[in-house]
Amino acid sequence: MRFKFFTPFLSMSFSEMTEVGRFLERNLDGYKDSYDNIIKAIQSSIKQRPSFGGFVITAYHNQELIGAIVINNTGMDGYAPQNLIVYFAVHKDHRRKGIGQQLLQQAVELAKGDIALHLKPEQKASSLFDKIGFETSTITLQLSRSDQENNPAPEELSSKSQYHLQKSH
Repeated sequence: MRFKFFTPFLSMSFSEMTEVGRFLERNLDGYKDSYDNIIKAIQSSIKQRPSFGGFVITAYHNQELIGAIVINNTGMDGYAPQNLIVYFAVHKDHRRKGIGQQLLQQAVELAKGDIALHLKPEQKASSLFDKIGFETSTITLQLSRSDQENNPAPEELSSKSQYHLQKSH
């Protein structure tokens, strides 16, 4: 097995990005995300879009991509985990062979600072994360806004805030 590392200083070609994006799109069991969002996370990790950076590690058996992990740096040093595992997958035919553990271990060694992983309530943290030293530390509540209608423009928000302030007097 061979690992490839991509960082803001060890960039990824367009074809490599496409390969990793399509791989993750197909292999994220229980967590489906759009190809566009996967590409945005990859671009953020290697600073091809404004971000704090991060990295991508891929695992290959012969010439076949069999695993990938995408880590984004949060920029929140000292008060929240500095790194977030955005995507992590191993091809179903190569699971339970230690590949995920090796990818995760490589990521832990490369990351500077704490690392967070968000799971959906229906997902269970596997013993893989326990072996590396991950533990449940917080529960995250999230307000999801799917479209612009649900995201008030700053001027709307400002006028609503003023209304509430005036109303309370």
